[in-house]
Amino acid sequence: MQKTDASALKKYYNGIPDSIDARNPEKFRTLILNMLSCSGKTPDKISPYDKYLLGMAYLKGVDVEINVEIAVQLLTESAEEECTEAIEWLAYMYKNGEGVSIDYHKALKWNKKLAEIYEKVYGKKHPDTAESYNDIGLVYDSLGKYDKALEYHKKSLKIYEKVLGKEHPDIAIPYNNIGLVYASLSEYDKALEYHKKSLKISEKVLGKEHPDTAMSYNNIGDVYNKLGEYDKALEYHKKALEIWKKVFGEEHPNIALAYNNIGLIYTSLGEYEKTLEYYEKSLEISEIVFGTEHPDTAASYLNIGMIYDLLGEYDEALEYYKKSLEINEKVFGAEHPETAASYSIVGDIYKSLVEYDEALEYYKKSLESYEKISGTEHSDTADAYNNIGDIYESLGEYDEALEYYEKALEAYKKVLDEDDEIITELEERISQLMEEL
Repeated sequence: MQKTDASALKKYYNGIPDSIDARNPEKFRTLILNMLSCSGKTPDKISPYDKYLLGMAYLKGVDVEINVEIAVQLLTESAEEECTEAIEWLAYMYKNGEGVSIDYHKALKWNKKLAEIYEKVYGKKHPDTAESYNDIGLVYDSLGKYDKALEYHKKSLKIYEKVLGKEHPDIAIPYNNIGLVYASLSEYDKALEYHKKSLKISEKVLGKEHPDTAMSYNNIGDVYNKLGEYDKALEYHKKALEIWKKVFGEEHPNIALAYNNIGLIYTSLGEYEKTLEYYEKSLEISEIVFGTEHPDTAASYLNIGMIYDLLGEYDEALEYYKKSLEINEKVFGAEHPETAASYSIVGDIYKSLVEYDEALEYYKKSLESYEKISGTEHSDTADAYNNIGDIYESLGEYDEALEYYEKALEAYKKVLDEDDEIITELEERISQLMEEL
C-alpha cells in the first residue's frame, strides 16, 4: 500500500480538505470546530453543551475515533463553564477510572462544583442536591475521610426524608452508605442499625429479589462477619449472591464482591482451601470487569496473598502482595492509607522470609506515608515505628531499635490507655534492650 500524496490530491481535486493527523489533538480539535462552523457555529460561539457533546463523542467514539485526551479537554472546558452534564461525567470518570486514572481529589472537586450549582438552582432541600451530597460522601469514603463522609451522607438523608418520606426507595441509599461508614469506623452496632433500615425499605418497596435488596443483604453479612457471627454472615452473603446471579449473570462486579465476601467468612472460619476457591473466582471476574489496574482487583490480589501468607507459602504471598501494592501506588499514590498498608504488608512478608533489609525498606515507606496521612500521634504511625524498631533489633542494631521503640511508645501513649497491653509489652522490651546496651 502506497502513502497518499496529499499535495498531488489537492492539485487534481481542487478544494479537497487538508488531511489531519488524528494523533495531533490540537489540529484535530480545530478541524472539528471548523466543521461545526459550517453549520453556522464558530469556535467562539460553541456553547458549553456543544463542547460536552463533542467531548462525549471523543470519549465514546461516536462518529470519531476515541481520543480521551481531547474528550477530557472538551469536558473540562464545558464543566468550567458550569455545564452540569460535563461536571457529572468528569466526577464519574475520576472516581471510577472511566478512560482516566482514578483520582479521588479531582472527583471531589467536580462533585463539590456540582453541589454548588444545584444549591443555587434548586436550593438545599431538593433531591438532586441530596444526591450530590451523597456523591461527595462516597468520595470522602474512598479517601478514608470517614467523618466527612458521614457528614455528607447524613445531610443527604435529612433532605431525602423531608422531601420523599421515609419509605421511598431512594432513602435506602443514604441509610446504606451511612452503615458502610460506621462499619469503616468499627462502630458495628450502628452499621447494622442503618443497614437493616435500608433492607427494610428495599424489601418493602423493591421486593426480595431486587439487586438493591441483595446489596443490603451483602452489607449486613459484612457486619455480622466483623462481629464474629459467621453463620449469619454466610447466610446473608449467599442470599445476595443468589439474587445477583439471577439478575446479572456471572461476569458482574457484584458477583465478584459476593465471592470475595464469602471467601472472607471462610478465612475467619480457618477453611483456607474454600477461601482460595472463592477469592480466585472473585479475582477472575475483577480482571475481566475492571482490568488489572483497579482498586477492586488490587483487593483480590491482596486477599489471595493473605491466604498464602496464612498457609506459610511466603513467596506466593509476596507475589500477590506486590501486585496489589503496584495497583495501589498507581491508583492512590503513596500518601493513601491503602498504599501505606500495602507497604507494611510487604514488609511483614520480607520479615517472615528473614530478608531484613527489604523489610526495613518497605516499613520505612509505610512510616513515611503514615506520617503524612495521619501525623505522628496515630496508632498506624506507632505500628510503623514499632515495626522498624523490631527489624533493627533483629539486625543487632540496638541503638536504632531503641530510637524507634521509644517513638512508638510515645505515639501509643497518645492514642491508647496507659495500661494497654501493647504499651506494657513495649516498655518491657525497651527495658530489656537498655540492659543489653
